[in-house]
Amino acid sequence: MVNLDIGTLNDYGPVVDGEVIPRSPFELLRDQSYLRSVGALDRSYVVGANNAEAGTIEDVTTPEIVSQYIRSISQSVSPYPLNNDHLNVIDFLYTYPMDEQGKHSVQTIIDMTTDTNFVVPSVLFARLITEVSNQTDVFLYLLDHYQQVKDPSSPLRGSNHGHDVLFEFDLTPSLRADSMNDYIILGTPTNTPLYGIFGGAVASFAKTGTPVSQLQTPLRWPRFDPSQEKFMASHWSHLYAQQVALWLDFLPRMGSSWKSSRIAFP
Repeated sequence: MVNLDIGTLNDYGPVVDGEVIPRSPFELLRDQSYLRSVGALDRSYVVGANNAEAGTIEDVTTPEIVSQYIRSISQSVSPYPLNNDHLNVIDFLYTYPMDEQGKHSVQTIIDMTTDTNFVVPSVLFARLITEVSNQTDVFLYLLDHYQQVKDPSSPLRGSNHGHDVLFEFDLTPSLRADSMNDYIILGTPTNTPLYGIFGGAVASFAKTGTPVSQLQTPLRWPRFDPSQEKFMASHWSHLYAQQVALWLDFLPRMGSSWKSSRIAFP
């Protein structure tokens, strides 16, 4: 686990150099001619996130630090200016209620980082590709799995960044020794079904282009479509609907000076 130093946060993302990335990714993903010219619409895609992508952050629970973190991340991912009203809405959604000591849960920061850096960009990518071409297959997923932790008192829950790899490949010595697994117990009975569900579907996608879980009763992964936005994690539709709507629909419409109806995440 790592301690978060707000001062080290930097705005990062793809660099538009005019050659490898000729324009912003958001513009390119809406340009059908460009996507066809590079063959992007002739492929199939698996895209998604784990439920705790920032699961190694700790000691970020005081209201002042959490507020600073939320504002920094919000302004970093939004290409449009955010005023205090926007930031207060974001702050409220992710930080309330606080505990009896007036502190926030570590889960606040984990959720905020997971949503802005992984979930929302994944949904936005799926939306843009399928809006440009309804013939291009996109399969969206959420690894909504809660690992067994070594320390029951640990505030960390869920599947951290990289934990999806545990269910796609054999547990080699090097994978077992990876630092991302320091706080979880590997090879538990609750993990076993995921090898057939998630790992089997990914293997099927690699072989055939269609992800189907490897179980006695095969589970077919639904194709993403803009109306229902189905994803694999049981039978749900609209992945993290409230959070996605906040970033891609509600916030853009709050600012009358904004020119786009969608936030262009990097």
